[in-house]
Amino acid sequence: MKNKSGSLLIEILIYLFLSSIFLLLLFQFVINSYREYKNINLNNSKLVRSLISLDLITSDIQKSSKEIKRWKKIADSEIIFSIKNIDVGWHFSESRLYRIEGQYDQNKNSWQNKIESLAAVNLSNFNFLIYKAAEEIKLIKINFGILVGKKIKQFSKSVSPRIGLIGLI
Repeated sequence: MKNKSGSLLIEILIYLFLSSIFLLLLFQFVINSYREYKNINLNNSKLVRSLISLDLITSDIQKSSKEIKRWKKIADSEIIFSIKNIDVGWHFSESRLYRIEGQYDQNKNSWQNKIESLAAVNLSNFNFLIYKAAEEIKLIKINFGILVGKKIKQFSKSVSPRIGLIGLI
């Protein structure tokens, strides 16, 4: 049998073509996997930061007093209270949660010498539900949603201030 001239060249070209397609598909798979990995890491970071903020809010509220007169502001998206000689506030605005420390002037409805920290971002909603009895705060329920990818994950936690003046020690 006689080998037709150029058949080896055609076989090599077919091999290179098929190999190129395989490598292109493999490369596309690796790129898509890496993008998905980055999205998962970003979403996990958002969740972790938001849950750490929730723990910090819980800790701050537990250090506060149950007595309503020691609370300087109570609203759906903002609370301000005293811990020892420092006023602490939590404020939700434009999908961001802020923690504020300093001195809050109730008469002027403004902060003096404040330090403001961004606690969480990409929150879809956030609110405080305050349960009171007589002149005491019994329970604070914290509700919030985190935008993770295209979905919103809802979280809720209940916490109560310490009894009497324990939070002021």
